[in-house]
Formats: sequence, structure tokens, C-alpha cells
Amino acid sequence: MTLQLTQAVVHGLPFAVADLDYSYAPRFLLSAPFKRSIVEHTDFAPACEEGFTCYFQGLMREDEQGREVFIKQGYTWNEVVALVVEWVEGFANLPRMPLRLRGMSLAWIAGFGLGWLSALAVFRPDDARRALVVLTVLLGSGVRPVAIKG
Repeated sequence: MTLQLTQAVVHGLPFAVADLDYSYAPRFLLSAPFKRSIVEHTDFAPACEEGFTCYFQGLMREDEQGREVFIKQGYTWNEVVALVVEWVEGFANLPRMPLRLRGMSLAWIAGFGLGWLSALAVFRPDDARRALVVLTVLLGSGVRPVAIKG
């Protein structure tokens, strides 16, 4: 049986990788206030998928029997914000980033962040939306102002 992303929250984790379909689809993305020039950039769509996939790959661990399982990552709010800041301020120079991800465009950073935060929203929707506000503020001129509802 393959679980849909919306069902994953209901089921206890960890569970076998084969039991979760975390395939990316643009419909899973949070609504973001990025300018057209970012969203239409050739880097944006692949970066959204990369960020989304990266989040779930970060949840994969090996259990005692050597099977890959998903572990519900317990990111604190501070860890989520630190990651967002790290992407925006140091993405191009992070030594642990794969070479293919270094020196990416603003559109790539925005897309990667949106994808990752959209995946986080499967488990923590409120934190994901709040962190998206942080991402848009840090990206500065690349976004339109966001109205935050308390």
C-alpha cells in the first residue's frame, strides 16, 4: 500500500520507505509571494522539486534490520529558521553542499526553500508557513510584501 502525503501524518513513524510515496508534484507547494521573474526562471521549478525531495531524503534512516525507514524529523523552530538563513546567506559557499548546488541563482534558492518548506508542511504546516515568511523577507527584493495574519 502506498500512502499519500496527506495520510503520512496520521500514521505512526517510522515506517518502511516503500510505504510512503513522497513523489514531488507542484500541487504540494505552499503558496508563495515570489515575483514572476523568480517563478518563471528556469532554475525555479527544478529547485522546488530538489528541495521537496531533499527534505524527505533527510528523513531516511536504516533500522535495526538494515531496511530504510522514514523517521519523523523533529526540527525545532530555531533549527528551521537557521536552515532558512543558511540557505539564503551561505548557500553558495557551504562546504557540505554538493558541487552541483553551489553558486545557484536567487530563483534556485527561493525554489529550494519553497520545496523544502512545503515538504515540512506535511508534518508541521504552521511552522512551514511561518518559515516561508522568513525566507521571503531574507530574499528581500526577490519577493512582494507579504501580509501576515496573526
